[in-house]
Amino acid sequence: MAAQNTRVEVISHNLANMNTTAYNARRAEFSDLFRGLVERAYLAKIERYGGEKIAYAGESVDGEQATVRTRVVMRQGDVSIDYRLSARGDRWLIYDVVVDGISITANYRAQFSEVLTKSSYQELVKRIRARVS
Repeated sequence: MAAQNTRVEVISHNLANMNTTAYNARRAEFSDLFRGLVERAYLAKIERYGGEKIAYAGESVDGEQATVRTRVVMRQGDVSIDYRLSARGDRWLIYDVVVDGISITANYRAQFSEVLTKSSYQELVKRIRARVS
């Protein structure tokens, strides 16, 4: 029972601190670092683009969420690339890219979770900074 109360206290403490200035600053910093990481990884892939044909394979919209499906036609075989989008005002913004069924967001989430489990938030930020630099 004491362990359950402690967990509830920790969760409550974390929730209570979610709107503090420090939390918001860390969230903004992390968002900037993560954006840089994804842009760098995605741009590296685009730079290797060698004029292959990109075929539109369809789209689906479900309220504020949408998916645009494409295929990169290559000699070695097609590569599917799905763009997951979210409506923000009058614009659609990409929030995930899925390459051959592998979500970039889910992939990073798993990597980040592993670092956080074995180390700390500071170590995660340090590693992302090193990859973005």
